[in-house]
Amino acid sequence: MTINKKLCPAGLKNNPNRALKSLDYITIHCTGNRNATATAANHANYQLGGSGGNQTSWHYTVDKDSIWQSFEDKRECWHAGNATGNATSIGIEICVNDKSGFKAACENAAWLTAELLTQHKLAIDKVVQHNHWSGKNCPAELRSGEWGVTWIDFIASVKRYLDAKGGTASDDILIISPAAAGYLQAEAWAKSMGATDTFVSLARKYWDYAPARGEVNPVIAFCQSALETGYGKFKGVLDETYKNPCGMKTTKGGSDDDSDAHQRFVSWEDGVKAHLEHLALYAGAAGYPLKNSYDPRHFPYLLGTGKTLKTMAAGWCPGNPNYALQVKGMMDKVAAMKAEHTQSVAKLTPEQIITALAGKVTIASPDYWVGVLKGNTIVNCDYLTTLFARLAGFDV
Repeated sequence: MTINKKLCPAGLKNNPNRALKSLDYITIHCTGNRNATATAANHANYQLGGSGGNQTSWHYTVDKDSIWQSFEDKRECWHAGNATGNATSIGIEICVNDKSGFKAACENAAWLTAELLTQHKLAIDKVVQHNHWSGKNCPAELRSGEWGVTWIDFIASVKRYLDAKGGTASDDILIISPAAAGYLQAEAWAKSMGATDTFVSLARKYWDYAPARGEVNPVIAFCQSALETGYGKFKGVLDETYKNPCGMKTTKGGSDDDSDAHQRFVSWEDGVKAHLEHLALYAGAAGYPLKNSYDPRHFPYLLGTGKTLKTMAAGWCPGNPNYALQVKGMMDKVAAMKAEHTQSVAKLTPEQIITALAGKVTIASPDYWVGVLKGNTIVNCDYLTTLFARLAGFDV
């Protein structure tokens, strides 16, 4: 696809006139302008005219028909609502002027993103939402999925283009990175692999607890748990009574063949939290090591020693050179799964809804809403709309 150029000269009020400090991310936006004339070309013209005198600028604009570049990749723009995001990322705006053409616009943006990842040797986990930097609800249409394309769909398209190019940009992934799938996909995948019911039920816990634990990627954690537990079947010295989802050992440790060397957790919730906190420690998450952790092996010397899947795997299971590849293969299958709602929300009784809102399902969990606000949890708008409509007494 052709990338058209209308580069903004120095001196315009929308031009910071400085280079990026480093090129580490690709930031995805939606323009928010649903006027039919708000095409990619017209946005490029808007920037070339100085963005109306505003300190607003970005690198690329994409619609269903074309891609326009306004700034060179390594020049800073004002698009992230955050100094770090502005200084370290390329901004891509997806046009929302044509609802019927939105899927095509997203495909073009995914192609462009894959091209930029390959050119600048970035991993796919370096693709982030505008929300990642400032908390703004952007890219709004992708975050809500209201126009038929979700953030998960978009990332999957980027990966498809990367795979078609045969590039290496997606070979590794940061432990702290956006999830490319939701817990419903994870549940569906686990069921397809013959996992135990207990293991399937852990998916929601990982997605609930990850945002408050260093924003660890829950797909990594859940797939690692699948590898460690054999999808909950525990063929080693552990069994379900340990409530240990990752083979975690006690503080003292010991042999892999020693059942007493492995931690017994009070609940599966505690086990999942311990796993996530151990991964967050490996990844060097802000605020770690914790003073009080569920992780019995929360040793300060581990801080930052495994920031990516590969480096974490080398420390976690040095005897298995294929550990990272096995986890990554599982992650790809989770992302490819089609999530299925096993419950018909429209048929819920008011009593069931009240029970749900009282804390029996994910939507009542504070950690869930933290994930929503940070863009790490995908909201199923139809589910919530129906749920709250029923609560209000509407027959839907």
